[in-house]
Amino acid sequence: MATSYSFRDSEVYQRAQVQSQRICEWSRQLPEEEQPSLGAPVREAAGAVAALIAEAWGARHCEQAFQETLAKAHAKAKKTQALLDRAWMHSHLGDEQHRLFDEAWGRICTLLRRIMRCTHSFCHLN
Repeated sequence: MATSYSFRDSEVYQRAQVQSQRICEWSRQLPEEEQPSLGAPVREAAGAVAALIAEAWGARHCEQAFQETLAKAHAKAKKTQALLDRAWMHSHLGDEQHRLFDEAWGRICTLLRRIMRCTHSFCHLN
């Protein structure tokens, strides 16, 4: 995995931004009564992932802080998946759309775990 010079260059950040935008577009179409309990939480969770990746990048001077912030991003990505499962179970999301969202967020989780396994290569730069 190549080390990026900016968080904006990282594949995981770019994917998180794209998927967060897709979640926003989809969630705004939820029924009004679902906005507070599902729409807003899924937008918040999805949007937090890219923000936490950027925050982690700024904490690279401390490997532990870098890893802990990436772990928070991973947790928010998993929360996003759980909220999407709930939307699917309540028929607010079709099977195919749920599968596509789930695969995309699963890939984001995989990339975050990969970075967390080799934080030293991101933090100890010459």
